[in-house]
Amino acid sequence: MAQTPFVNAANQSILVGGTAYAYRNLGPKSAVPLILLNHWGAELHH
Repeated sequence: MAQTPFVNAANQSILVGGTAYAYRNLGPKSAVPLILLNHWGAELHH
């Protein structure tokens, strides 16, 4: 099964306690999720 490249993955977001967190969902749904929290200046794309 082909996976979606990071650059082509849709931006998604969730609102928690008044703060919006943006993320991209990649990889197989059966895999263990990996969550990486970047520093304040990080972006989803360049």
